[in-house]
Amino acid sequence: MDPSNSKSKCDTITHTKPKTGATTVYDPHFERHLIDHGVFLPFLTYPDGTEPSEPENLAEIQRRLEAPRPGPALSEDSLRKTFDEFVRLDNNAVDEQVVVADIVPILKGKRKANSLTGGNHPFNNLAPLTDGSIPHAKPDLYHGAPPTQLNPAIREQLNDQVVPSKQVRRPVAPNFFVEAKGQNGSVPVIIRQACYDGAIGARAMHSIQQFSKKGGKRYDNKAYTITCTYHAGVLGIYATHPTRSKNNDRRTDYVMTRVGHHTLVGTPKSYQQGLDAYRNARDLADEYRDGIIRQANERYAADQEHAGSTNGSEKTT
Repeated sequence: MDPSNSKSKCDTITHTKPKTGATTVYDPHFERHLIDHGVFLPFLTYPDGTEPSEPENLAEIQRRLEAPRPGPALSEDSLRKTFDEFVRLDNNAVDEQVVVADIVPILKGKRKANSLTGGNHPFNNLAPLTDGSIPHAKPDLYHGAPPTQLNPAIREQLNDQVVPSKQVRRPVAPNFFVEAKGQNGSVPVIIRQACYDGAIGARAMHSIQQFSKKGGKRYDNKAYTITCTYHAGVLGIYATHPTRSKNNDRRTDYVMTRVGHHTLVGTPKSYQQGLDAYRNARDLADEYRDGIIRQANERYAADQEHAGSTNGSEKTT
């Protein structure tokens, strides 16, 4: 479903519960379902054979991912030792739970808490992305904003577009996701999960961008949502952006583009590059989200101020 700036329209959205026996990410038909509803995995084409457009900020994203991290670099010996320990951990990470518990924290590293994290719970407060026949998304990890960062009036109006959970302390407006699999996990499954997550995040960012804007829905064809996958030592990084649909039955399509691919178990150098790329991706997503929310809050405040001044002038005439 598309985000709406209209309170009345948001109020009329029906939250369809996933059907028993619904198609899941483990079913190959899940990919076809996403495509049929305008959600495109990487390297796919439209039915007419044309390729979906890449995000206009693709070069910027890739440049940011490749940038060196601030702070002192590890010595060659320390990096080799850290790399060897990581390879052993990864080799023993047969199950997804082990990857989430042991590998993902290494990817994250130490950082200041300028965003909230959540994970491993269904996004059961959101309007269906497609037709309500597939299960709720349930990312292993996601980053979003503290609920108080988004103006309460905006948060209420866009509730089923940007608030994944009814738990009040969980993040809102998620735009950074992580999906992980153990050694025996399926690559197609993890890509489907990441694509689903990314489209939900892109919808959230787009709905906040469009809030209080006049003149109908606009698309800048830029990606503000990033999803990472981790499987068998390989880190994939993807950006998802909304674009105007070619299909008259819907307004918005969501396109997933691969922006990075790193083998963390190859060499100490590739390991460090992968860690840097993951952390840069996370920080960039935080930056995008903070900017979009700040601008929406400012537009809302300006609208309220304008409405107040208009009402005041009417009373004096």
